[in-house]
Amino acid sequence: MRAYVVVTVGPDKASDAARQITSPRVAKMANACWGDPDVCAVVEVAESRGLNKLVIDKIQKLEGVGGTSTHRSSISCFSGASSLTDFLPVSRKRNPCYFRRSLNFGDAWLSNRGT
Repeated sequence: MRAYVVVTVGPDKASDAARQITSPRVAKMANACWGDPDVCAVVEVAESRGLNKLVIDKIQKLEGVGGTSTHRSSISCFSGASSLTDFLPVSRKRNPCYFRRSLNFGDAWLSNRGT
């Protein structure tokens, strides 16, 4: 199961938190963001219990983390995608569920996406 974890951290801690969150066995990807939220992370786990344990025991215990908000994915707009890297070549022309719009990770993360 895939989930998106929105993380709030203290001032000037977003980059450090994103690096810590992408350490082995935590998240597949984490982006430090401008404004709110501070960090958006993508995690994949086998079941709900694993998601609970990951967020509470790992992400919330990282230095500087003030809070989290977890959003479980219910459907995927990218049929056949097996990993996060499968999302990157998708353009608006071929798929109406454009990743940047649906997740609001920001323009910098998916720049030059053939609009």
